Amino acid sequence: MSIAPSLRQKSAFLATVLVAVAGFALLVMMTLTVIDVTGRFLAGRPLTGANEIIRIALAVAVSCALPAVTYRGGHITLGLLTGPATHVLERLRGFLVLCFSAVVFTILAWLLWGAAMEAIEYKDVIGYLELPQAPMILVMAAMALASAIIVLIQAWDALNGRKLEPSDEESVS
Repeated sequence: MSIAPSLRQKSAFLATVLVAVAGFALLVMMTLTVIDVTGRFLAGRPLTGANEIIRIALAVAVSCALPAVTYRGGHITLGLLTGPATHVLERLRGFLVLCFSAVVFTILAWLLWGAAMEAIEYKDVIGYLELPQAPMILVMAAMALASAIIVLIQAWDALNGRKLEPSDEESVS
């Protein structure tokens, strides 16, 4: 069963929102870096806590971009096992690669979930600002799990001979 058109449109919209969040996090990183460096060299006073906020923004940017890249099928791939295979073998290969990717994303989500629970238990904080680590790790775990779900849907579509990536009008900019 393929993804219904309305669900595919909602998925494309959600991917666009995640890319926008990742882009905003990058904008925050750039702005804080400029302010921090300017303050450090002109006034001799760096921006307090900029390093911690930049680290958080980096984690948010990478984590939020992951499901969007997965949805678009934009991960780097190597064509090592391609060739004059039959259509059935090519579909099976695509299915197996996507299933392996789903397992990797699921393990990543599980490990991040465990790290978040440990951060909650020990009340871990980040650097000078003492911001809690757990919310950031939970976002990372949720995005890894979302990527696993997306890859599983793509694996099902690959097994049934359907298109793996969204069409051009649905793609994320």
